[in-house]
Amino acid sequence: MKNTVRTNKPKVFIIGLDGATFDIIHPLIEKGKLRNIARLMKNGSWGKLRSTIPPLSPVAWTSFATGKNAGKHGIFDFLRREPDSYQMRFNNANSRCSKPIWALLSEAGKKVGIINVTMSYPPDKVNGLMISGMDTPGDESPFTYPLELYQEIKEKFGKYIFTTESGVPEDIDRETEKFIRGIHNEIKYRLNITEYLMQRNAWDFFVTIFLASDSVCHFCWKYTDINHPNYNPKMASKYANVIDNVYEKLDDAVGKLADSVDEDTTVIIMSDHGFGPVYKVLYINRWLCDKGYLKFAEKSNYRRLHRMFSYVKRELKKVVPEQFVEKRKELGRRKHKSQIMNPLYNVKWVETKAFSEGTYGAIFINLKGREPEGMVKPGSAYEQLRHQLISDFMEVKDPESGDSVVRKVYKTEEVFHGNYLDKAPDLLVEFNDGYDSVGKFNKDQLGIELEGGCLYQLNNWSGNHRLDGILITSGPLVRELGEIKGAEIIDIAPTVLYLMGLPVPKDMDGKVLKEIIDDDYVSMNPITFTEDTKVDHRKDNNYSQDDEKKIEERLRNLGYLA
Repeated sequence: MKNTVRTNKPKVFIIGLDGATFDIIHPLIEKGKLRNIARLMKNGSWGKLRSTIPPLSPVAWTSFATGKNAGKHGIFDFLRREPDSYQMRFNNANSRCSKPIWALLSEAGKKVGIINVTMSYPPDKVNGLMISGMDTPGDESPFTYPLELYQEIKEKFGKYIFTTESGVPEDIDRETEKFIRGIHNEIKYRLNITEYLMQRNAWDFFVTIFLASDSVCHFCWKYTDINHPNYNPKMASKYANVIDNVYEKLDDAVGKLADSVDEDTTVIIMSDHGFGPVYKVLYINRWLCDKGYLKFAEKSNYRRLHRMFSYVKRELKKVVPEQFVEKRKELGRRKHKSQIMNPLYNVKWVETKAFSEGTYGAIFINLKGREPEGMVKPGSAYEQLRHQLISDFMEVKDPESGDSVVRKVYKTEEVFHGNYLDKAPDLLVEFNDGYDSVGKFNKDQLGIELEGGCLYQLNNWSGNHRLDGILITSGPLVRELGEIKGAEIIDIAPTVLYLMGLPVPKDMDGKVLKEIIDDDYVSMNPITFTEDTKVDHRKDNNYSQDDEKKIEERLRNLGYLA
């Protein structure tokens, strides 16, 4: 048992490894790798960290920040439904309906530093510094607090990198090297900026998030998984270790950052969700159409046009210099008119009972009095439809293997509670391992008919999120328990407040993880509570049209709107 260091000024440093999973960490540690992460695990407490339902970054990181379920903080996806409309807009920090932990700490006089948390644009006016995350439109946006911080960063490190520097290629197998270089550069860049700001600024609470562990698993899982339908032995022989290599680089970053803090600091390593393979996706709107719940308008030539343009694009890449292709992409982006604002414009609403919008298995009922052309009556008709949908979803089978595709279908009230259920879907579909609903977003929304029924193999994404992320804690107030069970992402905020000697708001859903904290500290410092955190009302949570296009492009590049 280690000697507990008594401190009058406890500090907390959180390193987020987006999408990190013990399914990758444990085997690497057994091989003698990830020595820094292994050391922190040995010297503290660790275990699986249950994510949100759905295990989607904007939902999960906001629940981390607020200690609350989405029904209280109001963010259920990257996208949100516009009231009295079928249109959608992108969420950002102004969509958040609860104060994040950095605001609570700032109000308590604590100095904070926040880097790259998803759903943090525009940045809060904190007592310290803040750099927004991947929901920032671009480096010309006011994404730092204080505002002049960006000029300091730019002069020291060059143009700011929000996600993978190189972007995500449309064909990962053709541009793997470029993608991997971008991933490695993002790790180095985030590490350098974090070290610089931690050293130059006083802080009590600091958070930095690395996205590389998420990006590499989305696109490169197939190189490590011989059972994946897109497994290619030739590519695997060259890139089988690409995910392991990224984890090793992240371990180096963790070691440098953890070693730089003083003895008063509790270090927390965490992820917003886990990861695993995706073998097939269910195109939900096509399935709803086939089952008679949704009606598309007149069939179009989208599939033929898509094939033609895809062929032309592939052939051009073979003969046209890369810099010309990139320039042409930029011109195309400027002329592009987003369809995300009205992604289901090809639906006949007067004949539609249910539909899917967003990026993760969300089902909405076309309800009278809520939707503009609702046809399902509230009350018993609504409940009967939800029951029938659940029953039908649970019957979906993989036509090749006969395996069940869906693990569970949740009613809204089974997952969420709070004042913002009007923003939530009516049902949420949770898929069995190996299946998902993320893929050719536009094809599904527009009703494009593809061969093979409703299940298709993915093209670029070969991995996607799982419910169990990671939690590793070490420091003067942390017990050396080894593995713990039952931790959830909503527990982080109340635990941090408690470690820093502050009361926990009564309306937080998470619990203080007392079992990982030194017994003497717990006995001398009973948990105290404060009144509910007031809703942080924002004036405007809409991006400009230009900014919305930039966010759409980023999510499309990352694969969420492929």
